[in-house]
Amino acid sequence: MMLRRLAINLYLLEQPPPKPVTPERLTAFFAALPPWVRTTFDSYPPDEARRRLTLTYRLAFPFPDEFRPMAAPPSTAKGAAAKASTSPGATSPAGKSQQTTKPAPPGTSPPPY
Repeated sequence: MMLRRLAINLYLLEQPPPKPVTPERLTAFFAALPPWVRTTFDSYPPDEARRRLTLTYRLAFPFPDEFRPMAAPPSTAKGAAAKASTSPGATSPAGKSQQTTKPAPPGTSPPPY
């Protein structure tokens, strides 16, 4: 275990620092992480947490790729209009009827994903 930590520290010392990340992107990236991952950054001082978060960000999104937060869910007005247009028997712009899915049998739950 000790040898592994020394190897990681040596690697980080010899490699060039990662490209900087804007604070806004780091904040959005941090907010998108699961709560159990966010708690691992609580024990570090702000500068060290920012450095580690930047390393994690660049591992996940190497330059020039950047993090793009998921879009907000559609508003209820748009959702109601979308539901009305996809009701059973509605036709698509090509004129073909859309296939609807069968509802799950009672007493079953949806998959966990």
